[in-house]
Parts: sequence; structure tokens; C-alpha cells
Amino acid sequence: DQRVGPGGEREHDLDTVGMLEVDGDRTAAAVPFRERARWIGRHGRHVGGETLEQFLDALNVEPADLVGNDSGGGIAQIFSALYPQRVRSLTLTDCDVHDNWPPAAFKPFLAMAAGGGLRGTLEAMLSNKDMYRSPQALGPAYEHPEHVTDESIETYLRPLVRTEQRTRDLQRFLAAFDNAHTRAIEARLKTLSVPTLIVWGTDDVYFDVEWSKWLA
Repeated sequence: DQRVGPGGEREHDLDTVGMLEVDGDRTAAAVPFRERARWIGRHGRHVGGETLEQFLDALNVEPADLVGNDSGGGIAQIFSALYPQRVRSLTLTDCDVHDNWPPAAFKPFLAMAAGGGLRGTLEAMLSNKDMYRSPQALGPAYEHPEHVTDESIETYLRPLVRTEQRTRDLQRFLAAFDNAHTRAIEARLKTLSVPTLIVWGTDDVYFDVEWSKWLA
């Protein structure tokens, strides 16, 4: 929703759709996480584009201001390329782009998950939070991993091991990472004419700043 604020600025209602649950029961009621994972598995060529369309349909949002980060940025690009008439503006921050999906630095984690070690790794990081913050785990994803609290790690990881099904959903989501999807929409992305903001970190081990220039 959009309104005009007291100073004439635009105000928006914010609805979020995450491809991973991070807080237990608070999921997008319109598109439960388990169903989103199934969509990705069955319709991988568009990796989440159709799911995002369903989410917006359920909320009766038309058009949308999209903000995408990480894999969500890749999905936002796919959606914008496939359904440009449904996008009012697009904001992308450090995210998967073109053939950098998945990023090289994240491939060892994906290989571990594909090899059946996902649940054990998640439980190990929950048992030893310093492991989560380490350079061998998710520490490189943060500018200051030492500032990540134990509570934040619990909030992020605990729901993913709450049931076997949730862990399988995460594994299926990770297995769907394939840059064929983002490469396939390159030509359409080049013709996208909606207002777009690109905001990028300059020292991201997963998403080099060169990818922001590729998008620009």
C-alpha cells in the first residue's frame, strides 16, 4: 500500500516473503514455506518467480515495489523480468546475479548439504555458536561476525532443525540454486524499464562489487 506522508513523501506498507522461515510460526500465510519449496522443486526454471506472483496475488498487491537481497535478489530479478507490469520499482542489494548463482564461496556449503550433512552442520553451529561465526562457516557473511549474538543465531537457525521436514525443505531450496534461471532472463532484464536502485557492499566475499556494475 502507498500513502502520502505529512511532508509529501510516499509511504508504503511493507509485506515480506522469505524463502526460508526464520521465526517459527510467523510465515507468509498466503504461501507457506513448505509449498514454496515444492514450487521451486517442481518449477525450477523460474525459481520462485511464480511463488512471488502467488504471494502478491493473495495480498492483492499491484504493482509492487520489490527489494531483494542474496538469493531473494536473484528471485526479484527473475520476477521483474517475467512480470514487468507487476513491478513499480526494484531495489537490489548484494545478491545472486547472472552466472554467479550460487557464488563460488558458498559452493562448499551446498556440497555439504547435498552430501547429507545439513542437519548435523546446523545442529553443530547451534551447539557451538563460535563455529557459526568462524571463517569456515558463516562468519564471512558478516562485516563483524563477533557482533552476531547467540540469540540472533538461535533465531536464524533453530526453526530449520525444529522438524525433519523443515530441514528437508531447506535442503530442497539449496538444491534448486542454478544460474540457468538468471542467465535465461538476461535479455528481458536488459529491457526492464522500471526505476531501479542498486546498493552494494564493497567487500562481500559472495557478491563482488563487479556484479553491481553488471546490473547497472
